[in-house]
Amino acid sequence: ALCTGLLAPLMAMQILLLIDERRGWQGFRLALPITRRDAVLGRYALLAAVTAAGVAVGMAGCLLAEACVLW
Repeated sequence: ALCTGLLAPLMAMQILLLIDERRGWQGFRLALPITRRDAVLGRYALLAAVTAAGVAVGMAGCLLAEACVLW
């Protein structure tokens, strides 16, 4: 559960970064009234939130599966 909760968000973020690069999002982002530092911090905050959610869902699934087996 922990490995799935950690790897899935990393793969998803890599895909999102590739899509951003292909569609020219960087030029648009530079036009926004935010600093590059804010943009980078936002990416890391999103990655941390998605990873935490993935770990929580994975652990809940494991606990549910264990409860079903023991019942």
